[in-house]
Amino acid sequence: MSIRLRRDVRFRFYGNTGGAARDARVVESVNRKASDLVALPDGTLRQRAAALDPGEDAADWPSDARITEVCALVKEAARRVLGMPHYDVQLLAGIAMSRGHVAEMATGEGKTLTATLPAVAYGLRRQGVHVMTVNAYLAERDYQLMRPVYELLGLSVGLLKPGSQPGDKRAAYSCDITYGVGSEFGFDYLRDQVVLADKARLGLGARFRSLLQGRETPTAPRVQRGHACAIVDEADSVMIDEARTALVLSGSSGQPSSFPQVYERARDVAAVLEPDVHYACDPDHRVLTLLDSARDAIHGATAFAGIGLMRPWARYVEQALYAARVLRRDEDYIVADDRVQIIDEFTGRRFEDRTWSDGLHQAVEAEERVTITEESRSLLRVSRQRYLGMYEHLAGMTGTATGCEKEFRVVYGLPVSRIPLRRPCRRRTLAPRFFIDGEEKWDAITNEIVRTFHSEQPVLIGTRTVRDSENLAHRLDQCGLQYRLLNARQDGEEAAIIAEAGRRGQITIATNLAGRGADIPIGPDVDRLGGLLVIAVEPHESARIDRQLAGRCARQGEPGAYRLYASADDGLFTLFGHALARSMRMARRSGPEIERDFSNALRRLQERVDRIRFQQRLRLHRRDKWVEALVEKAG
Repeated sequence: MSIRLRRDVRFRFYGNTGGAARDARVVESVNRKASDLVALPDGTLRQRAAALDPGEDAADWPSDARITEVCALVKEAARRVLGMPHYDVQLLAGIAMSRGHVAEMATGEGKTLTATLPAVAYGLRRQGVHVMTVNAYLAERDYQLMRPVYELLGLSVGLLKPGSQPGDKRAAYSCDITYGVGSEFGFDYLRDQVVLADKARLGLGARFRSLLQGRETPTAPRVQRGHACAIVDEADSVMIDEARTALVLSGSSGQPSSFPQVYERARDVAAVLEPDVHYACDPDHRVLTLLDSARDAIHGATAFAGIGLMRPWARYVEQALYAARVLRRDEDYIVADDRVQIIDEFTGRRFEDRTWSDGLHQAVEAEERVTITEESRSLLRVSRQRYLGMYEHLAGMTGTATGCEKEFRVVYGLPVSRIPLRRPCRRRTLAPRFFIDGEEKWDAITNEIVRTFHSEQPVLIGTRTVRDSENLAHRLDQCGLQYRLLNARQDGEEAAIIAEAGRRGQITIATNLAGRGADIPIGPDVDRLGGLLVIAVEPHESARIDRQLAGRCARQGEPGAYRLYASADDGLFTLFGHALARSMRMARRSGPEIERDFSNALRRLQERVDRIRFQQRLRLHRRDKWVEALVEKAG
C-alpha cells in the first residue's frame, strides 16, 4: 500500500532525515508487517511485543526498525479488539510522537487511538509511560477504550483517579502505562516531595534508633516511581495555556474556620468603602489597590482581641474587596452544596478540591454567605514547564499547535510535526458578525439559533462563562425552544449531552467546550442539512482556542459550519483592544450590526495577546529555573 502526502503539509524532524518521505516509507513498512500479522494467534503477538523490550540496552530506542515493529503490532491489536486499525495519518502521528515530537492532528482525526503507538513503544521499556489528558472524564474514557489493546500485547495499564488513596495511586503508577489528568501527575510529584522532606526531617539518629529497635521508620512511600516518558494529549492546553500558573500543593483540612468573624467583619468593612476614594479598582484587568485614604476607615473599624491574624488587617479587607468587586460568580466560581468551587478558565470545569490562597477563598465564602473554611497552607510549588522537563522522553498531540512552535521548541525542546488530513475538510467558515454592544449581539445570536432550529440543522453554541450560557438559555426559554445545557453545573452529564449534540434539530449550549476534547457524532441525514453548526459567542484571547471550538464540527470529511460573533464590549477588547473597540464603534453606520469586517484586526490583536502570554509563561519558567539553581547551589 502506498501513501501520498499533501505537498502543502510541512514536517519538522530532527536533523536532515528526509522528513515526510522517510516517514511515508516507515508507514508503508508498518502496513506490510501488519498484514503479515493477521494470521498469527494472540499469544504470538504478545511474544513478539515482549521480544521488543530493549532491557538495559536502549541506546537506539526507538529506531525506525523498532518503531515499525511496534506500530505493526499495535495496529493489528487495535484491529482485533476494537475493530479500528490505525489509518496512515494516525501512524504518521504515532511515529512523530515516538521520536519526541508534538503531532498536530486536526480535531476528530483520532488522537485517542494514535496515542497507543508511542505508549506501547515506550511502555515496552517497563519504566512507566504517563498519558496525560486535560480532565478526568477524558482520562477514564481513553483508559477504558484503549486498555484492551495494551493488554493484548502484554502491557499493564492503570488509571490515576484524582483524590484516590496513595495505595491505589501507587498501583496505577506501577503499571507500564498510566492514564490521568496532567495536573494530577504534577501534584503527586509534589506530594512525594513532602514525603521525602518528612523522611529527611526524622534525622539520621531517629532512623538509626528505629533500625536498632527492629521497626520500620514511620514514613509513607512515594507513589511515583520516576519520570521516564510522558505523552500529553491536548498539548497546547496542558503545556501552554495552563502553564501560566504553577502547580501549588496546599494543606487544608476543609473544616469550618475557627474564626469566621474575621472574614465576615472584613466583608462588612469593605462594603462601606468607596471606589476612587478608598480604593482603585480595574475589574477588567483584575487589579485592585487600597489607597492611603482607606487607612483610618479600615483600622478604626474593628479590633480582634485574642485572635491572632495571619496577615495585616488591611490585607483581609483588600481580599474582601477583591472578592466583591473583581471575582464574578458563575464565571470565576460557582456556589454549590454550600461550597465555593473554582471554575477552570480554560475548560469551564469546576475544581472541587482546589482553593484560592492568602485568604481569598475565605473572602469569597464570606461574600456568598456560605460556610467559611480553614485557610490552606502552601506547601510546595512547581511550574508545569519544570515538571514536564523532568521526563526523559516527552511528546504531545493536539489539533492546534500552529502558532506555538516557538514555545514548544524553546521551553520544552519539542519540534512540531504537522499531520495531513485523512480526508479533505468540508468545514464552511461563515462570515464573522461584529456588533457595538453585547445586547445587540445576543439578539442576533438568538435569531440565528431560531432560524437554524426551524431548518432542523443541529447547532452548538460555545460560551466562555456559566453566566453567558445561562443568559442564552433564558433567551431560548422565552422563544419556547428546547436545548441541552453543559457547563460547570452539569459535568456529570457531559457524555450524554455530547452524544446527542449532533442529532437533527438539537440545540446545545456549552461553556468552554474547546477544552473538553469531546467527539460529537452527527446523526443520520444531518449531512444533507449542512452538518453541525458551531457558533462562538465571542473571541478568545488566543485564536487557537477559537480554532479548537470550530474543530467540533466537520470531522473526518463530514460537512459543518462555524461562525464567530463579537461585540466591542467583549472581554478580549476590554482587556487588550481598546483601540480596536473604538474603531468598531466608529464604523457603525446604521442598524445594530457593523458592516465592516474586522477579522484581520482581530487576528492581529490575538497574536499580540499570544505574545504577551508567552512572555508571562517564559518569566515563570525562568523564575522556576532560577529557584532550582539556588536550591542546588545551597545543597
